[in-house]
Amino acid sequence: GDANSFTAIAGAVHSFCGVHTNGKIYCWGNGSNGGAGNGIPQNNYGVVEIDMSAHAESNSFTRVALGRINTTCGIHTSGQLFCWGENTDGQVGDGSTTQRNTPVKVDMSAHTEDNNFKDVDLGDDFTCGIHNSGKAFCWGKGTASGWLGNGGTTSTSTPVEIDMSAHGLY
Repeated sequence: GDANSFTAIAGAVHSFCGVHTNGKIYCWGNGSNGGAGNGIPQNNYGVVEIDMSAHAESNSFTRVALGRINTTCGIHTSGQLFCWGENTDGQVGDGSTTQRNTPVKVDMSAHTEDNNFKDVDLGDDFTCGIHNSGKAFCWGKGTASGWLGNGGTTSTSTPVEIDMSAHGLY
């Protein structure tokens, strides 16, 4: 196959990542906050592969998304959601605010739903995903603008379900 052959690509202010036809995520550009996922928080003038060595799962993904400030998420071929990079407001979703230089699983332990997502996207300092059940969850920076969709303004480092009750939907 062609070495330069991708099935998905996503970009942010100063970086890009793509899902290669071999399923692996590769990133380039500004990785200073760990957004490149290769374990080395620095700018990448060439293409680097994310480091999945801490997990049983291989580097095999179907989707990648980037936030404005060096946070990256990918949906693994198993459906599990992994995120990494800048995590000041909990936007990685692993229950911490520690910068993650390699991928970590999003922590769904507070919910009956498992960690299986069909879509993910990132904003400035927050992340939202659609679970395989169809429910939408967000995590990261809570603001007066209501970024997390749960009716609150508090930041959270694990997913919270968005609140549709104002629309008669429960």
